Amino acid sequence: MKLVDKTLLMIFIIIIMALSILFIGFGFNLVDPYKFIKIFQLKGQNYIYSVAGILLIISCIIFIMSELNKKSDSVASIILTSNYGNISVSFNTIANLVEKKARTHDGINTQKIYVSKVKEKISISIDVTVSPDVNIPEVAEKLQKDVKSYIENTTAVYIDSIKVNVVNLSSTLKMRVE
Repeated sequence: MKLVDKTLLMIFIIIIMALSILFIGFGFNLVDPYKFIKIFQLKGQNYIYSVAGILLIISCIIFIMSELNKKSDSVASIILTSNYGNISVSFNTIANLVEKKARTHDGINTQKIYVSKVKEKISISIDVTVSPDVNIPEVAEKLQKDVKSYIENTTAVYIDSIKVNVVNLSSTLKMRVE
């Protein structure tokens, strides 16, 4: 938030708090509403009320526009703490590391990788296609083991679970030479 936005927000909050206190005073008969209304009936001061109302409307419009124009700066990530401060590891980084490790396995092609946070650990779901001639449970378990070890050693992020979804068989065409 910019300094101007913060200043306007602070002024706006103070005005709203003052009005809230005033309404509470009306409710408990601490403030006589008729005497208070007389303050606003002073002749020659109407322009001040108009300017105050316009400034409140402008500040509301500024807040609405700043919220609508706000870009999503937050990237899904997990925060690690070190002796020197915080380290943020994005889910995209973890997905790319999973992709890199999965490429080293013969007979597996990754299609899509999903990373989500479970408490202070990570859950990974990998959609893969496999070659028709591989033992699917064996290859999937080896992939899970290797990815878990690689991610935990590389990022110091602990893995809660790795789910391997075999979505299809890969169609590998072998060229025949005649």
